[in-house]
Parts: sequence; C-alpha cells; structure tokens
Amino acid sequence: MRVHGFLALRIIRQLSLAYEIGDSDVHVSVSVGIAIAPEQGVELECLLACADAALYRAKASGKARAIFCTPDEAALVNIAA
Repeated sequence: MRVHGFLALRIIRQLSLAYEIGDSDVHVSVSVGIAIAPEQGVELECLLACADAALYRAKASGKARAIFCTPDEAALVNIAA
C-alpha cells in the first residue's frame, strides 16, 4: 500500500501546482479516495463506491489528502452490491 499512497501524494502535488489562466495563476486542491483490487473488490462498481467513501473522508479531513478505503467501508459496499 505504500506505493499506492506515494503515487497518490505525487498526483496531489502535481495537480496542486499553479495553473496560468490568462493573466492569473489559479490554485486548486485535490483529495483522493483509494480502493485496491482485489482486497476491496474486483467489480468496478464496488471499487468506485469504496473509493468514493474514502474520498468523502479525505475531503472531511482537510485539503490535499489521500485516504484508503477501510475494510469496514469495503464490507458495506460489498453487502450493498
């Protein structure tokens, strides 16, 4: 999981660089929810739901966060599927 977290942080850092639009520099912040196959599912819908749950926690934790789907979230997603 370390590789996934490192990759997510690199993505956040790259996307958080300033964008030049016209005469202005625009800054954005990015949060990432991460689901790992096959640990949290193999079907696209399950993985997306798990990543979405993690994304909501990432946004609630502050800006520029990467959060992994928890086993509890994965279990809830798989029960609902």
